[in-house]
Amino acid sequence: MNLRIRDGRDWAFINGAWSEDAWGCISPPDTPDHHALAFYLPQAFADATVEFEFLASYRETGAGDVGVILRAQAANHYYWVSFPWCGQQTRARHFWAAISRVDESGYIRNLKLALIPGVLSETERWYRARVECVGGAIRLWVDDRPGPVVTDLAAAPGRIGFAGYGGFALRNLRVSGDAAPAPAWDETAPAGRGNWFHPAPGIGGEQTLPSLCRAPRGDLLLAIPATRAERTFIVRSRDNGHSWGEPVELPAALHWGVVHATKSGRLLLQAVHAEPRRILMAESHDDGRTWSEPTAAKLSGDWPADPPQLHAYGALLELPDGALVRLLTGRLARAADREVMQWGAMEAQAFAIRSTDGGATWSAPANLDRFVWRGQAGAAESCLDLSEPVGAVLDDGRIICYIRPIYSPWMWETHSDDGGQTWSSARRAPFPGYAACMTRTKSGAALVAHRFPGHTIHLSHDGGRTWDEGTTVDFPVWAMGALLEVEPEVVLFVYMDAKPERLRAQRIRVTAQGLEPLPVEGQAAPDRTY
Repeated sequence: MNLRIRDGRDWAFINGAWSEDAWGCISPPDTPDHHALAFYLPQAFADATVEFEFLASYRETGAGDVGVILRAQAANHYYWVSFPWCGQQTRARHFWAAISRVDESGYIRNLKLALIPGVLSETERWYRARVECVGGAIRLWVDDRPGPVVTDLAAAPGRIGFAGYGGFALRNLRVSGDAAPAPAWDETAPAGRGNWFHPAPGIGGEQTLPSLCRAPRGDLLLAIPATRAERTFIVRSRDNGHSWGEPVELPAALHWGVVHATKSGRLLLQAVHAEPRRILMAESHDDGRTWSEPTAAKLSGDWPADPPQLHAYGALLELPDGALVRLLTGRLARAADREVMQWGAMEAQAFAIRSTDGGATWSAPANLDRFVWRGQAGAAESCLDLSEPVGAVLDDGRIICYIRPIYSPWMWETHSDDGGQTWSSARRAPFPGYAACMTRTKSGAALVAHRFPGHTIHLSHDGGRTWDEGTTVDFPVWAMGALLEVEPEVVLFVYMDAKPERLRAQRIRVTAQGLEPLPVEGQAAPDRTY
């Protein structure tokens, strides 16, 4: 049968009503930063084939997702087959599909996220999707190209539906299968906890690129650059991120500074300036209430002529011996005149610098990629599209690093076994991701949080050798956040909102089975679910 929205009386809508025009084009409400869901109420299906066409627009939201809901028991219990997108895909010309499970947490837990070869990501075009849910298996096709397959699923019948965020439209919805009696729909079941909150809602000025640390006396410090105001603020929490104090502005010279507490008990703030090139260091002896006059660190060795400017990204890393490492990225001069959609492999490079004297002196940058043809005379040091690197330090001192690509479908992965002086040849990581941040818990769990799909966190319990399929924890367009363990196996995740005036934050428990959201305490609840 064909599914139509018409007047909406056969549907349950979450986060706004959907509409259908005279030509059968179905549109969700404007949802740049949360999911819109539509559940078809009259019938339930166990085995079903759903066919539909979808259009994705990258121009307004920059990122999004759309897909079909299967076997929905409630608004927070179903399977979801989705097709995420972001502007990166149109540049790199790759197309992804995900088969996921949604539970009462509101998180979307990927069962399989995979590239579909032969399908091109384009704006303002219609794609044909076919999804088969039979027995314990889900299979899918896009434009007749096969996508990922998942088996061993629960086979209880449930409602069909559709969901997504960002700019998308649907048409020609068709479902075939054996209808089953539809149990009463629980209108009280929330679509998600909405467990995020705003740690510093009053700053404004486009909050971005936060950094986190625990001060020597126990307070959490969150540094927030406000780019439009060209100022950086510190906000403080005395209860592990449940509540936050009033923002305090840092000196102008420390704008873009990141906070770091060393293992020896020093509280540092570092600001890296690309033009003119300099690194400023300041220190606090009262848990970040006041800071010393910033002093310029000594930059040793030969810095590359190209990229002409290097910008710091991510947190300060500290090795077991106390050495400090900072990751940098820069755009190559030869790429300066390219438009964003023309960026390619030789667009940007990423580096590491290190200090063995507490930040007073920093080494020359070491490229995060080593050329694979060793011993080749005149070989380039790197030939990859490396941008926005993030890292974590393992117990044995190895630094593992994940790097945003510009052209590759997957992130890049590299590591250093000598404190950041040299790095392995970069290889493709097992997942895509952009605008990432990273941390590691005391028990050894590693987390990489990134944009695409939505805000997704990948989790590893074996030092990055293997990773889970990822958990989508939120939907704003941007990412560029910070992660810190604030209680045993509890991380605080602070990240950019789709609305740039305010950062979002979540407290998340890390378990052997995956990630679990913790409820908002001491903060006003968000104004919508996700």
